[in-house]
This record gives sequence, structure tokens and C-alpha cells, in this order.
Amino acid sequence: MISEAERGTKSPTIAVLSALAEALEVPLSRLVAEEASAETMQVIRAADRRRLVDPSGVARETLAPTTEAHGLEFVRFVLPVGTDGGDFAPHRTGTAERIYVERGRVEIRNGGDRVVLGAGDSVFFFADRPHGTRNVGNDEAVLYLVIDPPR
Repeated sequence: MISEAERGTKSPTIAVLSALAEALEVPLSRLVAEEASAETMQVIRAADRRRLVDPSGVARETLAPTTEAHGLEFVRFVLPVGTDGGDFAPHRTGTAERIYVERGRVEIRNGGDRVVLGAGDSVFFFADRPHGTRNVGNDEAVLYLVIDPPR
């Protein structure tokens, strides 16, 4: 898959890219954007944000620079009507995810646990089990995620 993606013959899903990042023990943002320096302020202008869109239309945008030292990611995730964001591989033990739903209705999965959230709802969980999101509403869903690995 990596070779095919590099040659441009396949477009991996965001879930596949996430699994690759986990295997490499780096934040997904690091695979698609430059790393921020801990010594200076880093600005990402709206027009310069890196946006990944997988074949299903699911989009992932990194909203803030990620540093190697912390690995914290701040992400905007958009799920078109009827789409599933895929199954994400477990993160390292102790990695926490916080998700806020700006609009839409989504099912959040973490291992065998499932919860449906609507606009304004949020959830916290340790993401060291397979996890994912699915749009269960009639409109596009927009989520904000903070992925916080252990230090």
C-alpha cells in the first residue's frame, strides 16, 4: 500500500494512514506536514492547512502544528452523510482522545463501546483499542479531535 500510494496508483484511507503512523510511532500529522519547532511560534494559515481526503470523502485537517516532543494533535474531521471514518488502529497505551461534535450526528466507537453524539456533545476516551467514527445523521458531520499521546 505504501509503495502504491507513493507512486500515486492508490489513495489510502485516513484510517490506513493512521495505522501507518502508529506503526512508525509518530503522529499522523507528521506524515503529512512539517514538524513545528519547540523554539519558535508556528503559524498555519487557513489557506496552508494540510487536508487529507480519502476516497469515501472523509476529510482530516490538522489545525495546529505538531511537535516531536509532545505529539499532541488538534484535528478537524469531516464525515459526509452516510460515511464511516474507518477503523483506526489502537494508539499507544495512555493515548487519550477528546472529540467535540460541531454539527451532525456521529457514532463514536472505542473497542466494544459505542455512543451517538449530536452537535455540542463531546467525549473523552483512551484510544488504545480499535476505534472509529460513523456519520449516522442526515447531514455532514464536523468533529474536532485532540489526540494526546502519553509523554
